[in-house]
Amino acid sequence: IFVNSSYNQIINCEIDNNGIVGETVYGQVGVFERDTVGNNLYARNYVHHNGRQLGAYGDHGLYLAGSNDSIYYNILAFNASYGIQLSGASNVNVYNNTFVHNGSGGLNMTNSPVDSVNLRNNIFSENNDRGYTNSNGYAVHAGTTISRIHIYGNLFNEPDGCSGVEG
Repeated sequence: IFVNSSYNQIINCEIDNNGIVGETVYGQVGVFERDTVGNNLYARNYVHHNGRQLGAYGDHGLYLAGSNDSIYYNILAFNASYGIQLSGASNVNVYNNTFVHNGSGGLNMTNSPVDSVNLRNNIFSENNDRGYTNSNGYAVHAGTTISRIHIYGNLFNEPDGCSGVEG
């Protein structure tokens, strides 16, 4: 699904098995949102088995780059890379989602700025790397809140015992 406008609602959908076998240049995602849009709602979707192969970089369930988006009550499972990649997104609410068995991790925040992202009441479980991460050394800016997150069973564990978190 290519989201090229604002104020869309993707609700109660099953988004699965997207990706082109043999494609090696571009990532294959379930939903791709451009950075020029926003105010979109993604709710109560089952987003699974997107991408070319487990662990393929760029093959996410949701790739979101807009602003003022809401991501609620989704199940993101068995996607080749991350369940959700927020790429330069801002003012995003990520509430009550379940991230399980994704190839690289549950949620990745990358490409500056990632600003004012609210993560609340999400479950990250059995992902192949971290539950959620802020990759490439970009700062998570002021206004970002993280609360009531359940992270367990991810394959990567921080040395300090905090399982599944980086950034």
